[in-house]
Amino acid sequence: MPVWIFLLAGGCAGVAARTATAPLEKIKIVAQTGGGKVDIGAEFMRVWRTGGLRGLYAGNLANCIRTFPYLGITTAVYKELLKLTPADDEVDMMEPVYRGACAAAGGIVGQAFTYPMDVVRARLTLDDTGRMGIVQAFRDIYTREGPRAFYRGFYATCQAVAPFLAVQLPTLDILKALANDRGIPVDTTFLLCGGAFAGALAQTVVYPLDVLRRRLQVGGAASANIVADSTWLALRGIVEREGFRSLFAGIVPTYVKVMPATGIGMTTCNLMVMKYDEMRQQKR
Repeated sequence: MPVWIFLLAGGCAGVAARTATAPLEKIKIVAQTGGGKVDIGAEFMRVWRTGGLRGLYAGNLANCIRTFPYLGITTAVYKELLKLTPADDEVDMMEPVYRGACAAAGGIVGQAFTYPMDVVRARLTLDDTGRMGIVQAFRDIYTREGPRAFYRGFYATCQAVAPFLAVQLPTLDILKALANDRGIPVDTTFLLCGGAFAGALAQTVVYPLDVLRRRLQVGGAASANIVADSTWLALRGIVEREGFRSLFAGIVPTYVKVMPATGIGMTTCNLMVMKYDEMRQQKR
């Protein structure tokens, strides 16, 4: 199967998933960077009163612009690297290892190309009015903090993204293989449920690193006192100052967001690839 179909399918999947869950992403980032417990309903109404629908979707355009190439590249690299391994559709002990390593590598490559846009997106999302533009955000970050700010938190991001994808992508692939072995149809319902489960499992593993990443990206008071040179020292510092629960601040809206997002995204990607394969088979 050509690389471009994975680039396109991965990109479209990301845009569909992010747009569907943008308001929850807004609340998640507020919870992560604030360090305290957030009432989902109250925060939703606060943002709605401040900026309306525009406020709830603040940063979504930047998110989509960044997500399309990121997930396109990640998906394509994952699929291409799998060709270099003994991975197949059989469920055995080494299958998760091959797939996990390829997924992690794909995520790191995708992040390297698109991380500056993720920093901009995080800043835009915290703008309740939704009036700050992408170009203005780029200019403000560059002017006030310099070019290095665009990769602030990149190492922590890779530490979070790599294990997340190493769990998420192989989980759905293995669920599909198990379903095929048992004659269970891999249809839209299966993909939605399997994708949601894979996303929730992966998010649980990496959530503390995601909290640290957001604080480093947003900067200011949220990242003051964080030891950027050591991820584990930084996490320990957050626990000492704010308690262990702060590492999971915002995890409830994150679960609510991640499960439909990964369900929608992975379903979109798989259905596009399956449809292309079906069309290709019909032409033969």
